[in-house]
Amino acid sequence: MKIKPKRILEILEEKGLHVPKKQQLSSYLISLRKKYYGASTISLDELEAWCQRNSLIPDDDDKPWVLKYQIEYDDEINEDDDNKNKFQFFVTTRRLLFNANDAEVIKEKGLHVPKKQQLSSYLISLRKKYYGASTISLDEREAWCQRNSLIPDDDDTPWVLKYQIEYEDEINKDDDNKNKFRFFVTTRRLLFNASISYEIHVDATYK
Repeated sequence: MKIKPKRILEILEEKGLHVPKKQQLSSYLISLRKKYYGASTISLDELEAWCQRNSLIPDDDDKPWVLKYQIEYDDEINEDDDNKNKFQFFVTTRRLLFNANDAEVIKEKGLHVPKKQQLSSYLISLRKKYYGASTISLDEREAWCQRNSLIPDDDDTPWVLKYQIEYEDEINKDDDNKNKFRFFVTTRRLLFNASISYEIHVDATYK
């Protein structure tokens, strides 16, 4: 899907709204990206400072932090290399490390390393605490979609844009005669970003 500034202008005209000049629209989109995402580039020094500030292990299990980073400047790189600034950094959370069973990294950072059985039991209880039972009925899924179909005021709160649920007795006999459901979750900001993007990669999960 492609939506270019020209198409945005056409949509505004079709809706009977004020149509700015193309240059005005381009300037507005640039300022909007800057407002939401800040400058489009940062220096290597700023990146290194950011990594240093975020290298401490937080108390919150779900707060991202920089586990490891490496930054090489032009004058530090081997002459046999391509002689360009280089950087790499690894961002994670305490919960992700636990879920990945990465005991070595946990130990290296001075955290308590549980036994494998203890970790498995902890993860099961954690999933139950945050997500409830591991399975839900189709009626419960439909009720959840209905509850979350209202457009929220917050730009980053997920909501159900569209859903479709078919029960066995409603399905065409020529089909495989099984319950079916599909739903599309998005946010106001994602939809806005889609409207000003030139290309969008669309993906879905089928079970």
